[in-house]
Amino acid sequence: MISKEKILELIPHRPPMRFISDILELDDEHLVSVYTWTLEDCAGHFPDFPVVPGVKIIESAAQAGCVAFGLYHLLKNNDGFIGPDQMGVFTSIESG
Repeated sequence: MISKEKILELIPHRPPMRFISDILELDDEHLVSVYTWTLEDCAGHFPDFPVVPGVKIIESAAQAGCVAFGLYHLLKNNDGFIGPDQMGVFTSIESG
């Protein structure tokens, strides 16, 4: 099994857009990840009542889901990586 530290290294996101700070539990059936929200994560969203924007909460769940999906394929394929033929390819959205 790949180490928690290696998984965190492999996640392409970096602060301020990485919303996984630690992996508490990890096995071939599940993972539990955490992220500690800060005031900077709430900046500008209800300034007098800081609330984490829902889109960031959804992104946090999506990042954890991607880690779980990647681990599933790592264990299933036993090769460590998903090839381009096994996933969709997305392009970036560029400003106009």
